[in-house]
Amino acid sequence: MVIKLDHVIFNKGGGYSGTSGDFTTLVTGTYYFIVTLSIPTQSNARDYLRVHIMKSGVEASYLYVGAHSVWVKPSENTLLELQRGDRVYVSVGKTSSSEFSLIPGRDFHCHFTGFY
Repeated sequence: MVIKLDHVIFNKGGGYSGTSGDFTTLVTGTYYFIVTLSIPTQSNARDYLRVHIMKSGVEASYLYVGAHSVWVKPSENTLLELQRGDRVYVSVGKTSSSEFSLIPGRDFHCHFTGFY
């Protein structure tokens, strides 16, 4: 499931599509991406969530969120060599429970930043 941001603060060049959740590169080069999640979790020690930074359908990096009884705010960053037209997006990967499979209806904040 691709995470689509519903509130975009800055999109210079228009590479990010809120409809698809993709950032499409306009220029070949080296890009730096950061994803930060802010999510409340329950205290079940077996709950976890894995979120991927994807490059044209292939996992480039991932972020793991384990169970806590408070809000957690982990981040992941990656440096990617991209060609013009490559797509980069954030997607929910593996989850351990129904708690995380219901992300669209939960208090959930995702910050996705990239620059060339």
